[in-house]
Amino acid sequence: GVLFLAKRVPWHLLIIPALWAATGILWSSIGMVEDVGLVLAGIVGVIMLVARERAARRAASATLQA
Repeated sequence: GVLFLAKRVPWHLLIIPALWAATGILWSSIGMVEDVGLVLAGIVGVIMLVARERAARRAASATLQA
């Protein structure tokens, strides 16, 4: 949740949440299917952070060109 509040997210900080979400694959493969939500949350979170970063870059380049 704290990464969503930051203005810019350093890419190396996404490694820890991505690895944490990847452990959900391990747990769901041994029968704990409720951890599939952990994987989905990790994927959605990374996509949201990447999309926000791209939108910020486009907005910054649009103001520079104007």
